[in-house]
Amino acid sequence: MNEKEQYDNEVIDLFREHGGVMEGFLIRRGIPRQIAEEIVNDVFAGLRLHWHRLRDGNRMSYAYRIATTDLVGGMSSR
Repeated sequence: MNEKEQYDNEVIDLFREHGGVMEGFLIRRGIPRQIAEEIVNDVFAGLRLHWHRLRDGNRMSYAYRIATTDLVGGMSSR
């Protein structure tokens, strides 16, 4: 397995473990389910883009920071 495949698999595993929890976090804050799903997908796509720097750090802290930024700044454009 090459590095790209390994990183893809690591992010997929993280998504499976935390994606539903993050979606619930957003829904509890009043975000409609469909938008919450989009935000979660965007967050994990963003994580993958920067995975080479994030994989050894606090990945979910960064993920929730992205989600919260999208929640606050991005909702007006949806």
